[in-house]
Amino acid sequence: MSKYVKYAVVIGIIAFVLALVLFLTIDSPYPYLGGLVVAFIIFEISFFHLFGKERQKINCKMTLGTFKQTGAFQE
Repeated sequence: MSKYVKYAVVIGIIAFVLALVLFLTIDSPYPYLGGLVVAFIIFEISFFHLFGKERQKINCKMTLGTFKQTGAFQE
């Protein structure tokens, strides 16, 4: 499993537990369903964020490589 998937799953589980405790505390009629919905939304956001960060890092390296190849980048 990719490190991004592991991070996203851990974040989703933590979000589920926290949401479940919150929904049980406020006497929600469907605390498990609410916890799952909240955890899924946070899981998707964290997954998107981690992929975006990786894509930005790759784009930055590609841009830096282009500058080095053309001689426009001076170290």
